[in-house]
Parts: sequence; structure tokens; C-alpha cells
Amino acid sequence: MDHKVSTFTTSDAVNLQFEHCQQPANRHSAIIFVHGIGGNKEQFNHQQSFANQYCVILPSLRGHGASGTPRPITVESTSFSRQAQDILELADHLGLDGFHFVGHSIGALIGFELLQLAPQRLLSVSACGISPRFRVKGPALLMQLTLYRVLTALRMESLLSKLTAKNSLAQEIFTEMIRETHPQVLKYLIRHMRRADYLQTLKNNQSVPVLLMRLEGDHVINRHLDPCLNELHGQRNLDVMRIHSTGHMINLETPDYFNRILQSFLTKVSLKDARIAAEP
Repeated sequence: MDHKVSTFTTSDAVNLQFEHCQQPANRHSAIIFVHGIGGNKEQFNHQQSFANQYCVILPSLRGHGASGTPRPITVESTSFSRQAQDILELADHLGLDGFHFVGHSIGALIGFELLQLAPQRLLSVSACGISPRFRVKGPALLMQLTLYRVLTALRMESLLSKLTAKNSLAQEIFTEMIRETHPQVLKYLIRHMRRADYLQTLKNNQSVPVLLMRLEGDHVINRHLDPCLNELHGQRNLDVMRIHSTGHMINLETPDYFNRILQSFLTKVSLKDARIAAEP
């Protein structure tokens, strides 16, 4: 499948780079994969195999990779609501009415923001490496995020990658990606992440299928995620997958495993949609 790298300009004049496949004749929908903090579109290279069935779109968020940074860089211009708007504008640019959304880390938080802003555009949301709520502050989270920022400022990306990813290949990829992340954008994203609270958004969701992956080795995230899962138990339209033998960067550490989990969920969503469409 041929892939094309393009750019588009957001409504607040930020140039964003994205990669997308040429649409296959048998595609039935699109998937937008959104990377985590310090990543870029390269994080989801191992998911391009989904282009056999879907139109796959891989954007780099503002301040990441080859995408531009907002001027000025502020709380507002780096907010999850602004970045969710970027995704909607990208979908409009590509002529997409609806799409599946897959997000890792802050990418998942942007997906939850979309669930608030424009649920009618979402065919599904898949989230990994994240908790929907960080309102209860913990010293472990604060220490990790502070360390993340300090190591990036000191240009010690290789050490940071070893703290983030479990295997050497994932560490190498993450090291290269974070070197292309604007440090001021990173500072604000850490602030937004610590204040995130989308638990009620998931409780209020009545229509969009959501997959939430709990990664066994993602210990700091799980301290915040587990209480949320307790509150979300039995929630309509929510699938929780508890995944063993992987850390925070699941799609880089065990890409085939990640792809099978995601494919199974998307197939389930497609079958449900087909069943609803067939009902009189």
C-alpha cells in the first residue's frame, strides 16, 4: 500500500505533518492513530498494515516531529481541546465524516476530548498507556513527569527512553522521536496531563464504542487507571482489555500483539454496526 506524507494548516496557523495511505477500493472507514507525549507519526509505523482494510492516517501533533509549533506556545494553544480540534480539521481536510480513533498516552486523552466535543464523528475510540483521570495527584506521577521534563531539557533522551520503553528497539525509536519534540510544548503537555479528568466523559458516553487497554507493566499509569476502572465497571460501550507482558509503549514493544487486539475490537465494532444497520 502506497503512503503519502502531507501537511495541512490548522485554523490557528500551525502546519501539521501527517502520513496517509492511498485509499484501498474495499476500505469501509478510516483510522486516525495519534501518538503519545514525545512521539510523532513514526510511533505507529507498525500499524500501517491496517491500510489493507482502512484508510490509515498518522499525524504528528503540534510541537512534535516535523509539525510546526503554535505561536505563541501557551496553555491554550497546547490544550487537549485545541489538539482535538486539529484532528477534526484534519478529518475535514481529508473529507472524512467519521473515523476510528486510536491514541496512546496524550493521544488517548485527545481521543477522550473528541468524545466530549464531537462524538458524532467517532466510529470508535481505542486508548492505551493512559488513565482517563489524574485528578488525584500521586508523588510517583509527579516524579516521573518531572524527570521526563528534566531529562529532555538536558538532552538525555536515551536514558528517558529506557525508563519509558521495555525493549531496545522501542527505546531506539522513542529516543529519535523525543529529540524532535519542542521542550516548551512538552512542558505544557505535562501540565495538561496531570490535570486531565475524562472519567465522567466515559460514564456519559452512550453511543461510541471505547476500548481501554490496561498494560501490566505500566505501573505509574495503573495507579491512577485502576480506581477509574472500578468506577467504570459495567459501563455501556466500554471494553477493558487487561494486557500482560508489556509496558507503556505496547505498540512498539509488541506490535503484532497490539495489532491483533485492535483488529479484534474493530471487527466487533463493524459487526455491531452491520447488525444495527440490518435491523428494520
